Amino acid sequence: MPYACLERRVAPRLWLLGKELAAVNPWFWAWVALTVVFALGETVTGGLLILPWAFGAGTAAVLEALGFPIGWQWISFLAVSSALTIVTQRFFKSRK
Repeated sequence: MPYACLERRVAPRLWLLGKELAAVNPWFWAWVALTVVFALGETVTGGLLILPWAFGAGTAAVLEALGFPIGWQWISFLAVSSALTIVTQRFFKSRK
């Protein structure tokens, strides 16, 4: 049969930085979920209050995908989120 390879059922696999997504640490999915929740929350509130926290969670998700320990993920989440919150609030105060 010339198309025998089409008869095999091969489950599609998604990969992230050399790891199969099913094998990715649950912290990665927690950070991705927080990123989505914060980003959707920003659409409701406006004013760039929650968006910096979405960027912080996204940064932590990237660190998790790269294999950094959970402590560094939390530090990056808090540092990036706090820094962006301060910058955006100062920007909005200067515009008033």
